[in-house]
Amino acid sequence: MEPVTKEFVEHADDFISHLSDNQLKERIAELKKKQYSLHTILIMEADKYKEPKKKDIIWRTGFTMLMCFESYKIKIPMISMITVTDIVKNDQKKRKHITAENDDGTNIQKSVDEIGQPNLFSFIQEKFTDDEEFHELFSEEDAHSLYFMLMLLGNVYATTLLRYS
Repeated sequence: MEPVTKEFVEHADDFISHLSDNQLKERIAELKKKQYSLHTILIMEADKYKEPKKKDIIWRTGFTMLMCFESYKIKIPMISMITVTDIVKNDQKKRKHITAENDDGTNIQKSVDEIGQPNLFSFIQEKFTDDEEFHELFSEEDAHSLYFMLMLLGNVYATTLLRYS
């Protein structure tokens, strides 16, 4: 599959960022019904924080990513947590020879490359590094946690889309 364009990612982010709080809540409820496991991944990340603004950024960034993956219009069934766990285990097996202490970032980059969405992840990295509000709200550790959650979502969606395309 061709990756989404930078323009599409920017459009998706703009669209999601302009949703009202009620519209965002409706999307969250729809995701829970449509893709419970993906909803669970996002809620686990959002629930780490008490601040509503942090939760809002997590949900909106997650929905921007989901909007990009859903742009392929490939009908996929509900993704189970068993499937999520299998995808994570397979990804970890590919890189088990490199320990976290010896990883110079290539493991992360390989995972991102395999997701096949360079424009999406470039946009996210830019947002995490250039957005002043983001830096005021999230520590570096928090940003890493959010980035890994987004990589997990991307990996699950990309793997599932390949299975059903």
